[in-house]
Amino acid sequence: MDTALSPLGVPLHDEALLQWRRWCEAHEGRHVRLGLSARWLLSTALSPAGQGGAGREQAQADAVSRWSHFLGLDEAAWQARWVTRAVHLPQGVLVCAVPRALVDDVLAVAAHHHVTVQWLGPWWAQDLNQWLTAGGATASRRTVRMREPAWAVHVQAQGAHVTQLWGEPDGDEAGAVDESPWKAQMLVGDATAWKAEA
Repeated sequence: MDTALSPLGVPLHDEALLQWRRWCEAHEGRHVRLGLSARWLLSTALSPAGQGGAGREQAQADAVSRWSHFLGLDEAAWQARWVTRAVHLPQGVLVCAVPRALVDDVLAVAAHHHVTVQWLGPWWAQDLNQWLTAGGATASRRTVRMREPAWAVHVQAQGAHVTQLWGEPDGDEAGAVDESPWKAQMLVGDATAWKAEA
């Protein structure tokens, strides 16, 4: 079944929620780790303190400042519309944000069907963490492309330090390595769900 997309290529909230509701109805009582499409997320990776960058809390504040400026939102509007999380990487911090309405609705549908969401975040986070933990970029491999249907997350690194991270409609880019199939797993060591009250 094709998912309806917004003009930005993001699955429409109602359509995505309908698919989630169908899944929950068929799997009542389950415990799940739910990986979100990169199209739902704002994401950035920042250097850690001591390497010219910020610690986890400062990295999150810096990312929110950039995103809220770009979207024209003040702090109160940002907090009302987005849920933000920061996760440690081997040499940096991954900061992601997801629309609060999506998080609230996903968790409400899950609760209605007695489905426990143990973790909710970027489907590609564990793959990124594993690649960086293994040393990340080498002289011959500086960019990794993690693909999902019709979309790709690109990561450029110097060793285990992420220098650039972006998502875009999937295309065949020379020099990018396909690192992982479509999958969703929990990022080891940081199982915080994207709950709206945080």
